[in-house]
Amino acid sequence: MKRRRGFSLVECVVAIGLIAATFTTVAVATGGIRRALARLRADVEIELAIERLAIQLRADAHEALAADLPAPVEPAAPAGSLRLTLSGQRRIDYSILAERIERVVRRQGAVAHRETYRLPGSPAACWTLSSEGSAPIVALKIAPAPPGGADSIASRGVEIQAAVGLLGPLPRGEMP
Repeated sequence: MKRRRGFSLVECVVAIGLIAATFTTVAVATGGIRRALARLRADVEIELAIERLAIQLRADAHEALAADLPAPVEPAAPAGSLRLTLSGQRRIDYSILAERIERVVRRQGAVAHRETYRLPGSPAACWTLSSEGSAPIVALKIAPAPPGGADSIASRGVEIQAAVGLLGPLPRGEMP
């Protein structure tokens, strides 16, 4: 009787089919993991941007001498703006644009610095200014996204509040 020294064609086709099915499953799983990682990365970037915005807004508002919510000059103007007036002919304007908030620092009317903070996709955001207490309070409200998303800042919404003029103008030579 002869001993065979190889594999039959059927055995090779079955082995190749099993390997192909395994690679397909791995490729689909890898694609899903990449999409989930991209969504997670985007959520983290937005949360960090909003945290940086909160820190910067509070620092600016505390240093400001006055705050106001100017009306848009033209219909195509941003949905909402906040103007903070600081000492030394400095002014900081915050504008709500599509999917971001822009911060512009002006010194003597000229733009000295421009910065943007990314928001969740198509947010409903607005500024409020109340002067009920001893210091005016400026607030930025970002409405939550429609339900069905992940538990992120986009689905919860956020409100950032800051007291205007908390630090006030310091006399020369004094440190806060």
